[in-house]
Amino acid sequence: MTTIFKVPGANRILLETVANDQAGLTSQQVADLTPIAAQCPYSGGEGVYAARALLGNETAYNDFTACGMGSDGGQQIKAPSTSSPSTISFSVYPNPSNGWAIVELKHELESDGKLIVTNTLGMRLYTEALLRGTQAVPVDFDAFQSGTYFVSIVTATGSSSKLITVKK
Repeated sequence: MTTIFKVPGANRILLETVANDQAGLTSQQVADLTPIAAQCPYSGGEGVYAARALLGNETAYNDFTACGMGSDGGQQIKAPSTSSPSTISFSVYPNPSNGWAIVELKHELESDGKLIVTNTLGMRLYTEALLRGTQAVPVDFDAFQSGTYFVSIVTATGSSSKLITVKK
């Protein structure tokens, strides 16, 4: 499956409508945006969301099918791979969380790294730099909607991910 990442295309169309004081999209602009909007947001990125917003229609996009996760034996949504040279052992609590959560590492980090929170489509929602020696990090989930998220710790020597559920 070939995915075309077209954020510039979506931005170009937005700029054209503003510059030309257009009340709506031309048929050519709709034709350009429609295949972008139908792509998998995980691989197509922000361009997919921009195209959908510009189209502003009532279309229900089936991202599970677009991302190859349909009921026809496609992929399952999985946490990012934890197989790496050195797996980092950590826990996230309380889980489920209704606000703050603590990410606690079993051992201090041996090198600088990052704490990354993503949604189930892999969109990065939060990133925090971690210094060597870090063992616990508070994370504020207040701004997150109820749902399931992945918390990942990534360093030069390894990575690991855990699920957290946010309930409001």
